[in-house]
Amino acid sequence: MASLEVAHLVRRVDEQDETVRAVGDTLLDIQETVDQHTETLVRIQETVDQHTETLVTIQETLTGQGETLTQHTELLAEILRRLNTNDDRNSSDN
Repeated sequence: MASLEVAHLVRRVDEQDETVRAVGDTLLDIQETVDQHTETLVRIQETVDQHTETLVTIQETLTGQGETLTQHTELLAEILRRLNTNDDRNSSDN
């Protein structure tokens, strides 16, 4: 009877050992996946940072172009005003 109990306990321990090994293997797989995802997220963050820098540069360029456009618009308005003034003077002279 004692040897049957020992055999039963040995089987149970072996089963538990297999379960613990399976859980350990699963945890290692999970850790590997987490590490891969972490690396991917680091690369994504680097890309986002690069895109952010590019967008800042684009925004600065657009702001400068907007200022230039405003200056050109003001200059054209002044040119048109002077042309109209000259036309008015020329038509009064005739």
